[in-house]
Amino acid sequence: MVTERISSDWYKQYLIKLNNTEKTTIGELHIHWYVKERESWEMGYSIFPEYQGQGYSIEAARIALKYAFEEWNAHKVVSMCNEFNIASYKVLEKIGMIREGVFREELHRQGKWVDQYFYCILDSEYQKMNF
Repeated sequence: MVTERISSDWYKQYLIKLNNTEKTTIGELHIHWYVKERESWEMGYSIFPEYQGQGYSIEAARIALKYAFEEWNAHKVVSMCNEFNIASYKVLEKIGMIREGVFREELHRQGKWVDQYFYCILDSEYQKMNF
């Protein structure tokens, strides 16, 4: 499955690195088709704890949106996070994504069911953004 993803045009995964001499890896971002027929992509990311809260997720996510809309002709990009991942949904909102829904008790975390938030940005909304 990993080999198939690496050589595909439907799944992209990137290491997020600092722009320093060591090119320190600080996290990852992945974006893949969500529903091909609808020209929608799903994006996710994670930053190592010691680098969180410094704007790296915002910067990486904006770059991913640029590729999705300007290179891959996406109609929409979606992303999801659980209700307790406040930092992640703040990132999504800062890059212009809108919470469209809540999947109630969608994820099992730490022994209980939690809600998952569903975010989206459309190509027409992205075109109005000034990144």
